Amino acid sequence: MLMPPLLLLLLTGSALAAPIAADTNADVVATYHIAVSPQAITDHVSDLRVQESLLSGCTRNWIQGSLSVGVGASAQLVYRVGLWRRKLTATITEVKDGQRIIVDHAGDKGFYTTWTVTPTDGGADVELRTLMELPPRPFQHYYMQHIQPEWQSCYAQALVRLENELGQ
Repeated sequence: MLMPPLLLLLLTGSALAAPIAADTNADVVATYHIAVSPQAITDHVSDLRVQESLLSGCTRNWIQGSLSVGVGASAQLVYRVGLWRRKLTATITEVKDGQRIIVDHAGDKGFYTTWTVTPTDGGADVELRTLMELPPRPFQHYYMQHIQPEWQSCYAQALVRLENELGQ
């Protein structure tokens, strides 16, 4: 079977590149200050229908479960960043009012996404973080140079959308 030229180029280029250190942080992170109360932020983001709207730049094909708000809310969705695709079921496993929301994307290739809210004078700092492990070679360089930055950009845009939705 012949490989598509783009995939062949990706694998060849990555295989020849210097190795990436095993302790490299592969997490996807964006932070943003929003001038609203921490409680308003977690109230809003604890709804997966809101997350669907906020994350529209890097997710697709959401199918909301019977519960869409709070602990136990779930949805099926596809993450799409560059050439990377991953179909997962997302479930909110923790809502700590005014502090944190944890979304578990279950499965062998799943991950956790945390919305962390830290009170500040005049609002809150919001961090959106997905805990990721460095992919295996030969995909590490492509992930670090293309997927991670594009995904972080999507998260940064999601936080700006969050601010806009909350009326700022």
